[in-house]
Amino acid sequence: MSRNSVRTIRTRGIRYRRCRLSNYKIYDEPGDASRQQSVLAAVQDYQARVGQNLAEGCGLMLFGPCGTGKDHLLAAVIWEAIHVYRADVLWIDGVDLYGWFRDRIDDGELESELVARFTTPEVLAISDPLPPFGELTRYQAEMLMRIFDHRYRHMRAVCTTINVEDRDELDTRITPQVAERLVDGNVCLFCDWKSYRKSRRRG
Repeated sequence: MSRNSVRTIRTRGIRYRRCRLSNYKIYDEPGDASRQQSVLAAVQDYQARVGQNLAEGCGLMLFGPCGTGKDHLLAAVIWEAIHVYRADVLWIDGVDLYGWFRDRIDDGELESELVARFTTPEVLAISDPLPPFGELTRYQAEMLMRIFDHRYRHMRAVCTTINVEDRDELDTRITPQVAERLVDGNVCLFCDWKSYRKSRRRG
């Protein structure tokens, strides 16, 4: 296993180690399953050209309600980027990202050094860069803007999953400036179906 794979598993957890597009489940109601199928097909197309996409700075954003399998789809693309294209990937959870910010401030690390940690990797993947409750603080929004704007200007891909109901909520909660940099030039897919975890509990 590559060092990059070990780092990714350590930061995101072993649950995502075996996530592939081939084992992603289409579970929506038969009449509505086309929504999942169309998103899966779009992710398959992105993955098939992931080397070219990353070279062009084209990222992937999966947004929609909680529990729809967005991180599974993202993980499948990340593993392809790591194992087939040997891409340097940093994948982190949004909550851990903000904890990292706080810890580094306490350690006295310069903001420029902190930002560099997230602008240097070829691919930055963030699972839901929104706080679980409320809005971003001003500091969080400023740091995200610095990171995403730097990557946007230097054409370095950002791949994200975001738990929001629609684009309006995305703009409101992450700020329009940050949202624009996550949308422009990237493949953005709306995962608008019921939660897999909730459907499994009901079953």
